[in-house]
Amino acid sequence: MYSIGKFLIALAVLVGAGLAGSTSHAAVITLATNQPASATITVDCPSGCEGLVGDPIASLSTTEAWGYRFGRASEAALASNFSTLTGLTVPASAVTKTNGGGENFSFNVGEGWFFVKYGRWTSFLLSYAEQSVTFLKTGRGPAGLSNYGSIAPVPLPAAGWLLIAGLGGLFMVRRRRSA
Repeated sequence: MYSIGKFLIALAVLVGAGLAGSTSHAAVITLATNQPASATITVDCPSGCEGLVGDPIASLSTTEAWGYRFGRASEAALASNFSTLTGLTVPASAVTKTNGGGENFSFNVGEGWFFVKYGRWTSFLLSYAEQSVTFLKTGRGPAGLSNYGSIAPVPLPAAGWLLIAGLGGLFMVRRRRSA
């Protein structure tokens, strides 16, 4: 009984921390660190962001975002590839693509997932807040910014967290009555 109570308290703390959001801090993320490149390409996020790294098990990093070679940058392809990497369900209509242009470029992103396509590579990043991010390229190489945009995963509604908490509470009441 005591260990279940500790588990429910830990779960409540995690859910509360998730609903409260992450602490924002500036980040400069190097793109395509898993690909050979003659130029260094970064995204400067003044309000903070994290890059998607790893394949097939994806995780987030505050210092790098891997570059993935997916071919075309159509909304359907981006949504499908993002879903494959993260396991999040994303319809093609949830991808908003904007053409880039150049080697150094600033663009606005909302809070949540966004992508950057440069040369043959695409990197996915998670923004902590709505902000203006800067794409910077230093050194020589063919990877100029060609596309960027946002991805809006289908979220678990807040009611889902309330349902989980409610079921946990009912479970605890039932256990106390049977004890």
